[in-house]
Amino acid sequence: IFFFFFLIVPLEDGDRTMALRRAGKTVITFDLNLFSRTSQTANITIVDNVTRAIDLLTITCKKLSNNNKKILEKIVYDFNNKKNLSDNIIEIAKEIIAPGELRRFELPVTRLATKTLVSLPIAVVNGIEPGHTLWLSGAIHGDELNGVEIIAQVLGRIDPLKLKGTVIAVSIVNVFGFIEQSRYLPDRRDLNRSFPGSENGSLASRLANLFMREIVERSDYGIDLHTAAVHRINLPQIRANLEDKTTYHCAQAFGAPLMMHSSTR
Repeated sequence: IFFFFFLIVPLEDGDRTMALRRAGKTVITFDLNLFSRTSQTANITIVDNVTRAIDLLTITCKKLSNNNKKILEKIVYDFNNKKNLSDNIIEIAKEIIAPGELRRFELPVTRLATKTLVSLPIAVVNGIEPGHTLWLSGAIHGDELNGVEIIAQVLGRIDPLKLKGTVIAVSIVNVFGFIEQSRYLPDRRDLNRSFPGSENGSLASRLANLFMREIVERSDYGIDLHTAAVHRINLPQIRANLEDKTTYHCAQAFGAPLMMHSSTR
């Protein structure tokens, strides 16, 4: 081992990685745990399954071999493993989700008069490869329940080890209305009419602000699911800013019988 300058540590081994670094070796490692000693100590951490990563590494090396020495040296010198690790991490409400992980947690909203804490149920699927972030939300109107089950089924079909990008799912946004089987919040405000909200406004305004800050602002795209509630009949439809080309193509993918242009909601 000590005859070589570069070594690959294919499995998590913090003691070996630290010993190699102390010996002046350049260490490349494969590790799905960004917080392990191996990941944190290595010169280059590849966040991926080792079986798949070896093939991808071979393909990448072949592509890079066509570059001249100066370009290759610049790639090496500009590489920052700490930044590499941080770029692969998703953080929401102080919860850290590593690549290849599905994490469920609760985002505190407020307390009831009984001091009972009310929270938003969050599920984050952080893919093994970096990419765009999509949010899914349901039950902004508490009595519109289809979105809750749709999101549950979608999450059941996503494998984070095969995902490129991140999915942030909030199946029940209006927790208060969901519990009371009501469209509205306890202050009789419509959450869907309260965005973007504010930190110091009404309950609806504060909930809207929290959702915008922690979910929407971290996402590139969003799908908000609604349905006909009690005493309502709705034609299947998509509402979106159809003047935006990317949004228009996404809307088309649903194959709904009706698409409506809306720049606000």
